[in-house]
Amino acid sequence: KGYHNIKGVPIDSLGLPTDDDPHRPVLLKLDVEGHELRALLGGMQFLQRANIVYAMTELRPTFHTDEDTFASWKKIMGILVSKGLVPYRVDYEEETKLDVIRLHEWRHVKHPQVRYFDVVWRKDR
Repeated sequence: KGYHNIKGVPIDSLGLPTDDDPHRPVLLKLDVEGHELRALLGGMQFLQRANIVYAMTELRPTFHTDEDTFASWKKIMGILVSKGLVPYRVDYEEETKLDVIRLHEWRHVKHPQVRYFDVVWRKDR
């Protein structure tokens, strides 16, 4: 009771326009409650064509072990970094550039024990 099944569809099945203007900037917002990798993998054709200049994600632990969570996050990072995007943690009025190699060092500024992160990705100027 209280749970609903939600049907997911791959991003690539939506036929989003990217070919008419390959320079048009695209903003990507992923809020899929721990299913970021699956969503990105379902949109690889779109991601290859789109000029993504800014993305927002919320990374949450989705597996029983840190090792599995970090493995999933590394795949997410690889996809977004391949688009030339750089991750930043935004904490209220400041932002911190994040090192994709050192995921285990990421900490929430106000609550270091918290294991989820709001991350913005942008192309550095």
